Amino acid sequence: MFSRENGQVSGVLCDWDLAVHKPSGDSYEEDLKVYLKEVNLQKPAENCGNTSDVEILDDDNDGYEASETKVDVDIQLQIPVGTTPFMAIELLSETSSAPRHRYRYDLESFFWVLVWFCTGFDPETNKCGDIGEWESPKRQSIRISKTQLLQSSDKFDAVCRYAHPLYKQLIHGWVSNLRDYFANLVSYTPEIWNLRAELHSATVWDGVDEIDSFVRSLETTLEAREASITYSGFMQHLGVTE
Repeated sequence: MFSRENGQVSGVLCDWDLAVHKPSGDSYEEDLKVYLKEVNLQKPAENCGNTSDVEILDDDNDGYEASETKVDVDIQLQIPVGTTPFMAIELLSETSSAPRHRYRYDLESFFWVLVWFCTGFDPETNKCGDIGEWESPKRQSIRISKTQLLQSSDKFDAVCRYAHPLYKQLIHGWVSNLRDYFANLVSYTPEIWNLRAELHSATVWDGVDEIDSFVRSLETTLEAREASITYSGFMQHLGVTE
């Protein structure tokens, strides 16, 4: 929060106590480590001489030697915090943990605040309405509602129907453009879930070649998802060139 007075800026940094050190590297690699840990796998260390994409961390699979290396998932799982109507869809889980905060979550939150403002604020009365489904105490319900807004034109039109005429241009411009941008992001979710399920099945029934194939596919999909949302792309959808 900040204010300007007589040309001076005074501010307060909120939630500094929740800040964590962000290591360098692509965040999709953090997701991959978590998903591999779920099925007792890990990426082998560089220069370890292992030609496989993964190491199996238990000896329950016939024909595979258990690795003596412990999983090192350098990720701090934490309780998702935020104002749920404006939180990124990925954080709206019923589980008690969340991935490390990412810049794209803030970009997505900007979009949800914009939707809420453009569809609910009345400049004549200076009052804000709400989107009822976003007020649910169940995060999963909010997650479903937001996903539907991104993927269904009927749902989007229904939410925007009562917007004040003053904001119709914003809805047809910024809001619609960003909706398309984030719809592409959530389109990766079903494929990621399917690959995680197939990977789990492969660790039980298949050999290391099949496991490697699923890991490579999962890694490629996670990398593509992270690359799909950038500051540059976000600004371009607002009609702003760098």
